[in-house]
Amino acid sequence: MNKSLFSFVVMPFDKKFDDIYEVGIKQACIDENIYCERVDKQIFKENILQRIYNQINKADIIIADISGKNPNVLYEVGYAHGVNADVILITKDVEDIPFDLRIYQHIIYGDSIAKLKDELVKRLKWRKDNPQKENKILNIEAINVYLEGALIMENTNVNITIYELEHNNIRQPILNFAINNPTEFPIELGSIKFAVVLPKDVFVDRSVERAILSNDEAQIRMFFESTLWPQSWSSFHIGLNYSNFYDLGSLWEPKQCKLVIYSIFGKIEKPFTINFIQEERK
Repeated sequence: MNKSLFSFVVMPFDKKFDDIYEVGIKQACIDENIYCERVDKQIFKENILQRIYNQINKADIIIADISGKNPNVLYEVGYAHGVNADVILITKDVEDIPFDLRIYQHIIYGDSIAKLKDELVKRLKWRKDNPQKENKILNIEAINVYLEGALIMENTNVNITIYELEHNNIRQPILNFAINNPTEFPIELGSIKFAVVLPKDVFVDRSVERAILSNDEAQIRMFFESTLWPQSWSSFHIGLNYSNFYDLGSLWEPKQCKLVIYSIFGKIEKPFTINFIQEERK
C-alpha cells in the first residue's frame, strides 16, 4: 500500500485567508488524497514554535503562502529550506516575493482561488508521481527555445521561406517559436518573460506588444501564465509584415535578431540571424 502523504501549511492566521486554505489549499490536497493541516487547526501540548518545527520535519510537503510578507511565515519557510523540506510557495502578488525567495518557483494566484487550487493539484500530483525528485529552483539556462525547428544558441542562423505573390507582394511570414523544458522539474513560465528583438524598419506586427528600443530595433514581448512541465513543450508565434515595399531587395539580406529571456534574477541574450529565402508560389 502506498504511503499517504502529509502536507503541512504555513500561512498568515487571518480570517481573510480562511477560504484560501479551505477552498484552495485543503481541497487541492483532498483531491489528491493528501492529508493537509495547518498548525492553528491542530491540538497539541508543546509551544507553537516547537509544534511548527515538528510538523515541518514530519511533513512530506510544505505549502507556504507568503502573501503580505508575513514575518512568521517567512521565518518558517527559511527553516523548512534549512532542513531541505519540499516546499511549494504560493502568493497572491508577485511583489510579495522577497529577493532571497525569487529564485524559487511560486504559484501566483491573484484573486482566483480556483486558479490556486488547479495549480496546486498539478504540483501535488507531480510530487506523488515523482517522490524522489525535489522542487528545484528555477534555472532559465535550462530552457530551450527553437525557431522553425532550429535550437537558438549563440549566433544561430535560421532560414525562413517567404512565398512571393503577384505584383511584388509577399506572403506574411510567421516566426514559429517552440519552448522546451528538457529537465525533470516543472518550470513556472509566469515568472519568465520572452522577448524577440527585430529590425524595426523591416517588421510591423500590431497583434503583440511592441516596444521601440532605438531607431533601429523593436522588441516584441511574449508573456505566459502557464507551467512548463518536465519534458513538455509550449509555443508562441509572431506574424511579420515587410514594411519597406520600395526596397524589396533589402528583405533578402540577413536580419540580425536577438532572443532575450528575462527572469527575476537576470536575463539571457541569444543573438541569431534570420535569412529569408524567396520561393514562388506554385
